[in-house]
Amino acid sequence: SDVLIAGQVNLSTSGANIGSSTTALAINANTFSFNTGSLVPSTSVYVSDAYTGNLTLTNSSVGSSGTLSLSNAGGILVGGLITAGADSGSGVIDLTAGGTGNITTLASGDVLTAGEVNLVTTGGNIGVSSLNTVLLDTNNLSVNTGSTVTTASAYLTDSSAGNVNLNASSVGSAGTLDLTTANGIVVNGIVTAGFDNGSGVINLTAGGTGAITQPSLLNNLRASNISLVTAGGNIGSLSNDITVDSNSISISTGGATGSAYVFDNSPNNITINQAMVGLASGDIFAFAGFNSSTTNIVEGIGVVITAPQVVIASVNGNIGTGTNLFNINSNLVTLNATSNNVYANDSASGAIVLTNFNGQG
Repeated sequence: SDVLIAGQVNLSTSGANIGSSTTALAINANTFSFNTGSLVPSTSVYVSDAYTGNLTLTNSSVGSSGTLSLSNAGGILVGGLITAGADSGSGVIDLTAGGTGNITTLASGDVLTAGEVNLVTTGGNIGVSSLNTVLLDTNNLSVNTGSTVTTASAYLTDSSAGNVNLNASSVGSAGTLDLTTANGIVVNGIVTAGFDNGSGVINLTAGGTGAITQPSLLNNLRASNISLVTAGGNIGSLSNDITVDSNSISISTGGATGSAYVFDNSPNNITINQAMVGLASGDIFAFAGFNSSTTNIVEGIGVVITAPQVVIASVNGNIGTGTNLFNINSNLVTLNATSNNVYANDSASGAIVLTNFNGQG
């Protein structure tokens, strides 16, 4: 078949597509750039690179509502500004790295900007670490590292001023999915890093006054260890909990205000390792676990849940244990273990209002 072979391939049109959605343009290059101009908003680029090393993608753009679809036999190194319109638009960037190749960013100014960004590897990492992430400016994101490499991970930073929809995504069963945003995060699909009893990690950090929300009960976060952090925004809401399936969870709204509403589907023992919400009137820490009849919701070492109102519930298990009391600092408390036991200690000064207590212990 016809292939463009060179160390560097640069392609430019004044409004026409490069390749098509059914027939990608074939190249074999280690450096690639493209530009379809701005005359036709829907102009797109579809390219497949056979290079087995890292392909460096330098400054490139498609139409504001166009699609960039690029696959490489090896890794992809983002080495410039790559745009398909604005973060709030309808442009799409799809990057796929083959083999065990990674998708990484070369420098701090190298950003993928589009209304939607989808990043896929077949076993490689996306980003390197929480200090060396793939840089994005998008309102819709998905990642998938495949299932062949259990430690495959994704580390991402999104600078969009709007909320970021985290769509259905997965990393290796012992990998990490780490997403930090400038504003809110919307869990808009099933997001997995293995299973609740495994070793995978999901870290979501929303900046500004952004919240972490979940519009549908069909969506959830699944990993052994989950961290949900905001800088003052809520985590979940009274009508829509953040639904997780995890054995170990940390929850923090970080600022002077903010409430947290989380439901954990795990039937296993659940450990709350951090619990921090705002101290303003009306702020709530609400956590419920599914558990089984022989498992518990407990706290990590030194954890004391402090909030104006604390609500803890276990559908089938216990809250605390006889040797590990559940520590609270609140004047308005709800503890509900249905037909099992509650072992708790409240260190709040002044009167404590205990509402809807349901436990045998």
